[in-house]
Amino acid sequence: MLGILSTYSRVAEPVLSGGDRRPARINWGSRSLLVLAALFFLYVGTENSFGGWIASYAKSLGTIPLARSVMAPSFFYSALLVGRWLAPLILRRMDEVKLARSGILVACAGMAGLILSRAMPGVIGSAMVAGIGLSAVYPITIALLSREFGAAASRVGSVMFTMANLGGAFLPWLVGYASNQFGSLKMGLTAPLIAGAGMFILYLSKWKSVDAE
Repeated sequence: MLGILSTYSRVAEPVLSGGDRRPARINWGSRSLLVLAALFFLYVGTENSFGGWIASYAKSLGTIPLARSVMAPSFFYSALLVGRWLAPLILRRMDEVKLARSGILVACAGMAGLILSRAMPGVIGSAMVAGIGLSAVYPITIALLSREFGAAASRVGSVMFTMANLGGAFLPWLVGYASNQFGSLKMGLTAPLIAGAGMFILYLSKWKSVDAE
């Protein structure tokens, strides 16, 4: 992360609006940029690691037929999709940052529930709760990126999506590594749970209001 940010340190971003040709300065060491970079890293890592290991966890319980174990991730991703359909309706009545915070707490409850599950109903219910909880977080994070950096968001966005890709590769690996080290997939699945807690803490940061754009 530090290497990526140092590459773009204090790059000037051109402003294309109207006749104002002055470049917009980007402070690549700003707190909001670092917080957003961490959020992109943790969110995609959490979604990929949790969704990618549900089937293996269900199979490891030994009480669920293989065919049903393979189906387990579909409940998570279906809930994620439904949640993203419903998010615009919820945002009419609720501030987006509050929705993201609430969603992360719900997702953490779902991820904790999965770790405690011993049968298919618990696995399905926990996966769906986690999916609903995470559904609005990524779109809201992208919206915050645009709000925080305005015309410079496209340049900053390239760094953010690089961080997202890194998180999406690293956290699933970490689940597998921790599982091998501790001899339990339950222990490995604490990684996305801890990442979720980290996202909640990061979302407690002070963000620009819509009126300040």
